[in-house]
Amino acid sequence: MEKHSHDNSSHSDKPDSYDTVGSIATNIADGFTMVAVGDLILSRPLAKGHHPGFGDIVKVLHDADVTFGNMEMNIFDIRSFKGSPQAEYGGAFHVSLPEIGPDLKAMGFNIVSRANNHTLDWGLEGMRETSRVLDESGIVHAGVGENLAQAGAARFL
Repeated sequence: MEKHSHDNSSHSDKPDSYDTVGSIATNIADGFTMVAVGDLILSRPLAKGHHPGFGDIVKVLHDADVTFGNMEMNIFDIRSFKGSPQAEYGGAFHVSLPEIGPDLKAMGFNIVSRANNHTLDWGLEGMRETSRVLDESGIVHAGVGENLAQAGAARFL
């Protein structure tokens, strides 16, 4: 293996001796945990649910440093919403009331992806309203925007 001019204690001269664990070590003194789930499609708040075992799941989500999910719904108050469904997009029209934002935060979600086929189910109005609810709830979200630059912008915790 070729020697490099920089110091990297994760490498050695022996073939196949790459230290995977050392190479992904963080600079967080007490460690780092991340929980990732798949599609988030909620119709009602669940954080305080009384389903057997669900509290254990919420604890895992809440106790992680980063809890990530794929946001497959729009969040807005359908009773006062001025937009309309947009059939050319995802077509499922998942919508949740604004109470879902604080509920996701209470469960521990602090970052979500919105780059999927349901982002524009309710048009730009739905996208904007969902962004507002997530912002107010303190949940970082990535993958959408008014233009390609905004949609592709990195977001950080």
